[in-house]
Order: sequence, then C-alpha cells, then structure tokens
Amino acid sequence: MLTSITGSIALIDPLTLIGREVVQRMPQLGCELLPFHTGLEEEHEIADIEGSPRLVPPLASDSDLGNCAAVIVASNAPAERLPSLLELLDRNPELPLVDISRLELLRARTVPLAEPAVERPTPPAVRVAHPSLVAMYHSVQALRDLEPRAITLTALEPVSTHGSAGVVALARQSASRLRGEPPADLVAGETLAFNLVTLPADELMEDAAGLLPDLQVAVSRGVGGWFHGHVAVLGISFAHPVEEGDLVERWMTAERLTVEDGPLRLDAVADRDTVLLGTPSLSPDRQTVALVAMVDGLLIGGALTAVELLASLL
Repeated sequence: MLTSITGSIALIDPLTLIGREVVQRMPQLGCELLPFHTGLEEEHEIADIEGSPRLVPPLASDSDLGNCAAVIVASNAPAERLPSLLELLDRNPELPLVDISRLELLRARTVPLAEPAVERPTPPAVRVAHPSLVAMYHSVQALRDLEPRAITLTALEPVSTHGSAGVVALARQSASRLRGEPPADLVAGETLAFNLVTLPADELMEDAAGLLPDLQVAVSRGVGGWFHGHVAVLGISFAHPVEEGDLVERWMTAERLTVEDGPLRLDAVADRDTVLLGTPSLSPDRQTVALVAMVDGLLIGGALTAVELLASLL
C-alpha cells in the first residue's frame, strides 16, 4: 500500500515510455511533480501530467533540482545534461534517487532492488532491477520455505527497451524484410525484425547475485523482434524434492504473482501489474523446476516498481 509523501519529486525525462508510466502513477503519492528533460534542445517540451498539458524545461543545472525531495530518472539514453544530477548528488548524498534508466552513468551510485528493502539503503540511491530480474526475484522468494538453492534465468527483452525509437525502427525493419529489402533502420546496430539476438549478461548477472546473494545464480540475455513484454525463462533447483501443487499454492498466494490457467501469451501482459507465471515442469527427481514468466516491463521492473521504491525511501 502506497502512502502520501510531502515535497516535490523531480522526474527526469517524463516523455520516455517509462517516464509516461511514472507520470500516471505519481498521483498515488500525493506530491508535486517537477519534470525536466535531458534533450539537447533548449526549448521546453510538453507533457500530459494529471490530465493537463505541462511545460517540461531542460535540465540546465543542479540548482534546478535544489528544492526537490527526491529524483526519479526515466531517461532511455545517455544525455549531456545528466552530469548536473551527479553534481547535486555529490553535494546532497542523502537525497533519495530512483533510477529506472539503468544507465552506466548512475550504476556505480545505485543498488538494485526488486521491492522495497527492509532497511533503507545508505545512501538512499537505488536502481529498479531489470524486469526479468524482478520476475525471478518474486518467483523464488515465494518458495523460500521449500529451500531453493540455485536458479537460472534467460532474460528475453522486447525492442521497447530501446524506447519509442526502437519500436518505430522495428516496424520499419519488419516492413523492409517483408518486401525482401535489407532493413535500413537498425536497433542498437542489429536487425531485430523476425530475429533474436543474444546480449552480454554481465550486469544482469551482477544484479541477480545482489538480489539473491544466498543462491547460486546464472543469467543469460537476449533481445527479440517484438514490441513489448519481457520473457523470463526460469530454472529453480531445490535441496529436496518438491511437488507441483506446493509450488503453485505458494505462487498463488504471493501478491505480485499470477499463475495463469493455460498457455501464457505475451500480448496479454500489457497493463498487468503482476508477474504472469506459466505451468511449472518438474524434473524426474522433483528437485528442479522449469517455468516461463512474462511481465509488462513498463510496470514490473518499471514505473510501478519505481514508485514503490520511491515511497519506501521517503
């Protein structure tokens, strides 16, 4: 349950896909929103905030953020204006920061979280864990009394992780490939239409180990040719044999999980505020389970998780 907070919250880049979702959820906290953009243009942008058009000025200096109670970063690309935020954090190390951008610029200053921590981090600077890591975390946490000992994750990302530009590029790639033409618009240097490309997983591996330090964790990663929705392919090993009914019972009583009756469909995750779990498959010795999870990464491991983390820091 979210509670109202006092003070203004600075939102950096409210016009990204994630930023728009944050804007929709900020009224739950009952606080004033101070939007800024990090584009190169000096002009103001315009965002729809609480049903009304609102001017979004460029982030010119750290003094723009001087009166805020906390900062949320929703950027989807490195920006020349973000060093102003670093200057503010250097002078105000106790200023709460929630990073959804996962940019390298902020990585060393933040710790990954999938849900509010029992103890407030010091300094209070956190980054929202990758959507597949959030799915992994909640799936295994619900099974703690069954003594899980190791987990594997294959995180498959949609093109929307590259923002609106990635979505548009994929649509153009698809049209080009259907015409038999070489795609002109690449996404992070790749052709993703009707394709799947593996990616380095070092950072996800590091964050997974931080989220579940007592378990053996291995992570792989890829990005595919679909617009939205994250897929997490999980394998969980246990110290002792388990029963499918015991797994499902625990997942069904977990607030952030939904066990789907029937096949999972990626196009069904949009606007769902829970992790969708498919039917588990047990090994013959019943000590390893495989399953597929799907999430709307704009919410889970996105705006919804960010707002929950923010409320816990204030």
